[in-house]
Amino acid sequence: EIAWQQKIQIRDQTEETWDTVITARANNCEAVTPNDLAALASTGFPLRSAGSPIGALPPPGDLRATATDNEGVIELRCDTVKGASSYEWECRVHDNTSAPWSAIKTSTTTKILVPALTPGTLYAFRVRGIGSAGPGAWSDEASGRAP
Repeated sequence: EIAWQQKIQIRDQTEETWDTVITARANNCEAVTPNDLAALASTGFPLRSAGSPIGALPPPGDLRATATDNEGVIELRCDTVKGASSYEWECRVHDNTSAPWSAIKTSTTTKILVPALTPGTLYAFRVRGIGSAGPGAWSDEASGRAP
């Protein structure tokens, strides 16, 4: 078993050395011929594609509102939206569809806790991603009763 561990360690060290050398060489090629695609293509290294704007963001999917063990606290989560740098969360009392939406918070994560809700009240929630082109579309509503 010790012989195998040593072989694995040698393999990992060799791979790390190779990665370091190749990365250094690729960085050198980019430094010597910046933005010269023909010269960079002749190096044999694969070229990165040029960045392109994401555009309007789609609504986050699978918004879920889950009661927690703490009174008046609901957990919200949704799927990640490609290109979103933050998420805007809103709520309102579920039964009052004419009531305006209230901002909960803006976060960089797809999971938040919503505290200080009235126990026993049913709330509606929604979320949208915010990217370089601005805010995206709102998600479908999710509802949850505050514990």
